[in-house]
Amino acid sequence: MNCKKCSQALVAASVLTEIVLEKYVADILPKTRKISIKQLNEDTIFNYYKLRKYLGNSFYRVGRKTVNIIVDNQLLSEKSKGTCKRLILKLVIPSQFNKNSFENRVEKYIIDTDYTTEERDFIDLMLNELLSVASIKEFARHVSARDLFDFNSLNHNSFYHSAKKVYNDILQKKIHAGDNIMQYLKTNLTDTEIAERLEKSDKFDYFFDKDGILKCDLDTNRNTLIKNFLNTILYSFSDPSSRTILLQKLNSKYPLLTRAKIFKRIN
Repeated sequence: MNCKKCSQALVAASVLTEIVLEKYVADILPKTRKISIKQLNEDTIFNYYKLRKYLGNSFYRVGRKTVNIIVDNQLLSEKSKGTCKRLILKLVIPSQFNKNSFENRVEKYIIDTDYTTEERDFIDLMLNELLSVASIKEFARHVSARDLFDFNSLNHNSFYHSAKKVYNDILQKKIHAGDNIMQYLKTNLTDTEIAERLEKSDKFDYFFDKDGILKCDLDTNRNTLIKNFLNTILYSFSDPSSRTILLQKLNSKYPLLTRAKIFKRIN
């Protein structure tokens, strides 16, 4: 195998493992424990047909048309929880690190003791909330696929990085509900994109309103903070089906549309 194909196969294998774990979290891993290679090709940038002979690990074996999940549910549960926590850790920067030193460490050896007690409590809160959302069996309310996409795509065009800064500045109490965060919006968005998101904030329960005012912090509108943080986590998912299901579940617990907040929440 040439170096290019070897490198591509390693990345494709990693993405496939993520997809397996995400499907398990979303509770949509097929009962047959088989995933269509054709569907993987449609959902990712890889051609798994061409790479299949180079793929396979303790999680799965790749056949002619399907990926066959071979790991037991206990290990899937443990590993999927670890994956969820890892995505949360990518968003929470320990206050002792600057942005660059954190990014150099996060994928290698970031550990719980790097965080303050308050930061660990926040990480645990978000992990428990994500797992709670994932455990929902029936949707209390539905929204259209278009609305799910629009809410999730708040993080699009590098705004993920600005949202990450907002969450950390809230956690470190550098900003509070009622503060103007237009400068955060301007960091990674064009004027047109800012205008679109401000306009949509009338419809969607973003963490800011149509004037760019922060709507939530750790003490104010906490559910709005939780909802937006989890939305940013789900934006990082590799499997679009898992993302869609989990967004519907998120909407069941914490309505994404501002008009839906007037109704009593049903868990």
